[in-house]
Amino acid sequence: MSKIWMRSNPYRLYSNSPDQRHNLSVVLDTSDIYGEDKMGRIFPDEESLMMANEGLVEVTAEFWAEPNVDLALGYFMTVKKPRVLEGVREAVTTTISSDAVIDDTVLSVVTDTGFASGDQISIKSGATVQLCKIKSVDTNELTIYGINALESDFDAGSTIYACRFYRIIARRTPYDALGPYQVVTLREIIGVAGML
Repeated sequence: MSKIWMRSNPYRLYSNSPDQRHNLSVVLDTSDIYGEDKMGRIFPDEESLMMANEGLVEVTAEFWAEPNVDLALGYFMTVKKPRVLEGVREAVTTTISSDAVIDDTVLSVVTDTGFASGDQISIKSGATVQLCKIKSVDTNELTIYGINALESDFDAGSTIYACRFYRIIARRTPYDALGPYQVVTLREIIGVAGML
């Protein structure tokens, strides 16, 4: 395994077109290019980015990916927080264990493994998506900030990911010291609930 994948992040790519009007729900529901997670590496790492974006409007990062992935300028990317369970590196994810309704700020979940205070999360049920920020984590319970109170009902089984959203804004000539890969620059989409 190449060094660049040892601390990799699961990610997904989404195309964008003018008629989507940058609506997050539309982009995530209709524009998933591969329909599955890919693996790549973000620099600086997720923890550094979380510290960097406190109080800032914009954060940029460098992302390394395999050469056969379509990383076009303007594409959206969801970079998921990773965790290792039973030796497997995967996305930090869970599902809602009991129905959540509009204005809820406490979510009952199947597992809280890997989630932490300050994580940005995406809650998805069908075509409905909401971005929130975790205020605190208790046993199988995620509390989100009041400003992020649910704007829609989410049934049990709705998916939650710890992730961050970016747009690809530049491409770089890849290095070859660690093997073939491609490098893009990302700009994070911060503090937006429902719109890109």
